[in-house]
Amino acid sequence: PVGTWTAQAYYGEENRDYSYLDWVNKKNHSLGVSDASWDTKWHQQGGMLYNEINIADSHIITVGAGIEQCYDGYGRTARWSSPQEDKKRIEIASGYIEDKWTIVQGLNLTAGLRYEDITIQVNNFSSSGIIYITGRDRWIERDWNEFLPKLFLTWELDDLADSLRDTSLSLGASKIWRAPDYHGDYNPQGRPAGAWLDPEYGIGCDFVFSRRLSGDINLKINYAYYEIKDFIAYNRQFAEYTPPNSGAYDFQGLEYKDYRINLKKVIQQTVELQAGGHIFDDLSFYFGYAFLDFDNKGGEPAGEMECDQRAKHRVNTGIEYNLSENTSLFIDHIYQDEQITEKSVGTPQNPELEEVKMDSYNVFNFAVKQTLFDTWGQIKNGNIKLYVNNLFDEEYMNSDGYPATDRTYGAAVNFSF
Repeated sequence: PVGTWTAQAYYGEENRDYSYLDWVNKKNHSLGVSDASWDTKWHQQGGMLYNEINIADSHIITVGAGIEQCYDGYGRTARWSSPQEDKKRIEIASGYIEDKWTIVQGLNLTAGLRYEDITIQVNNFSSSGIIYITGRDRWIERDWNEFLPKLFLTWELDDLADSLRDTSLSLGASKIWRAPDYHGDYNPQGRPAGAWLDPEYGIGCDFVFSRRLSGDINLKINYAYYEIKDFIAYNRQFAEYTPPNSGAYDFQGLEYKDYRINLKKVIQQTVELQAGGHIFDDLSFYFGYAFLDFDNKGGEPAGEMECDQRAKHRVNTGIEYNLSENTSLFIDHIYQDEQITEKSVGTPQNPELEEVKMDSYNVFNFAVKQTLFDTWGQIKNGNIKLYVNNLFDEEYMNSDGYPATDRTYGAAVNFSF
């Protein structure tokens, strides 16, 4: 009578060992090098409670709330004798209400409202204890909150004509809001850029066409238009408030104010096309294409660079052929257009970024999956997959501007119980 209650909780932990050597004195290399490795521990935890209520078969109302937290504990093996105490870096408290409303047969509206309260801690000191932004605390707390409404209307066209069976049109609109709660935003290369950043905000609209073409082959086309103000972008190359490596400067209290900046406005337009299904009983396929266009409307040099550093065209295709009842073959193809990115070529003490041009590429993957058993005691769905990724040993760069993995052979065993 009071709906269906669901509770979820999670905990995760990750350790990173960043091993490297650094000069004892960068101005006097005769003193040699020392161990400057980082040993970092992250852990995340959170939970959610929500309730789903059916009202008169035409409304499904969901109400929920949750919290997410991220901690890190860190230490430098050569300079600190023991890891530092865990520090809560991110906390996100949220709540939402959503109503899935069947207005009439074939016309459905999903309306929702989400609230987020986000708190982050920006690290404002170096490993040697130097305060980056003078006059500010070692940890700078930032807090933002916002209400986020959304609407999504779907019109199923089946009853209009036989030729429109299994065809639908959808229109969505939502408020865009993103706080700078990503580590690369608030502490990029260890710098306290998050002390100055504002959240992104704007409006997004989606138009979706969906149709079953034949059998189980379905086509979906999505056009999205997003207008984003205060878009967060790197500005390191054009920054005026980055302190020099040595010597005095006259902008104390404003350090790293423009290391990352909020662009005035960015227009994002995307077109996505997806298709997939069975050509024959034993042969199925999938196809995906995405076009992405970012247009900086503020004229900032960093904005022009930020908007150019994205591949405009991406294609993903694949086929699966059932060679026999228990044996399947897979071939996947990935294409990405050329783009420009930046990669870090320095150390945490002396961060440096380098612009890298990434050529377009085609990558093929191949796999064979053998079903071993459907049920074996309490174990189910046992299978083994042998695969070759990057089948033709294509030389290309990943999204971070580093050489991607060469041809890789592997095996995976899967089962459930």
